[in-house]
Amino acid sequence: MPSLSDFGWFLSPTRKIIDKWKAKRGRAHRTVALRKWSRCLFFFELGALLALSALCLEPAPGRWTIVGVPLLLYAISRINEIAYAFYRDPLSPVKDSNLTSVDRVRMAMRSYFGLGFNFAVLYYFAPFSGLFSSGNSTHPLEGFTEAVYFSGVTLATLGYGDIVPACVVSRAVALAEVFTGILVIAVAVAVYVGSIRKREV
Repeated sequence: MPSLSDFGWFLSPTRKIIDKWKAKRGRAHRTVALRKWSRCLFFFELGALLALSALCLEPAPGRWTIVGVPLLLYAISRINEIAYAFYRDPLSPVKDSNLTSVDRVRMAMRSYFGLGFNFAVLYYFAPFSGLFSSGNSTHPLEGFTEAVYFSGVTLATLGYGDIVPACVVSRAVALAEVFTGILVIAVAVAVYVGSIRKREV
């Protein structure tokens, strides 16, 4: 019978992979594993962002079939991993690694970028039509760069209004992005920076 832990493979395979990797040895190994994991995923997401932007992907009926499905699955997994990590870590009184507060701030900044990229993937590759509107008409995102733009504006809670979520799905995803971004920046970074200041006093 599957356990609650097995359900984590469904929500976030990337989280389960890093949990298995860092559980092998002691605290020093976990620290190195977390640093490498954070850097590797940051460079993967940066490379994917540049590649998808350079390809100038245009809206197309089958865009989610070849490239989109693996990217969508990765994005969902990574978003859940980031949300879980930055909800759990700042509130945990006992840390399971030797990461310093400075390391944790760096990882939070990389994860914040990752949120922007992965939500852009969700907006762009989601297999639904009519997700966004511009003015009075529905408006498909015109290339991946527009998805990145909308994701960045949403994550930063700017809300210019030039692209607007037009249905329940896109509105729910935009709200999830705002709340996850606030969790990383307002909660996690505030706790980490606060611990750096306490150490300096």
